[in-house]
Amino acid sequence: MVDAGQTMSQVEALVAETRRAHATDTESPTYDYAVILSFNRAWGLFQSMKTLLAYKFAEEAAALGRPLMEESLRLMELAAAGPEPTIFNPQSRRWAV
Repeated sequence: MVDAGQTMSQVEALVAETRRAHATDTESPTYDYAVILSFNRAWGLFQSMKTLLAYKFAEEAAALGRPLMEESLRLMELAAAGPEPTIFNPQSRRWAV
């Protein structure tokens, strides 16, 4: 059985390691890096919403709903595309599927 706390700590370690690896990289980011950054953004939005809801700031939490939904849909698109995307768009810093 996988412990959720261990899993998130492993993901956070991977994000930190990937950021360090790409800190000096001037080329386009790798596909894995783009996926990790997208997941990290979605996770941060989710945690922010949970915190706001815990302190009864429902309207403020609702404002984060759309960006979280967009990031979640983007992750679903990346998952459906398979391991190799088609085109990287440097202006939007996103992979085109």
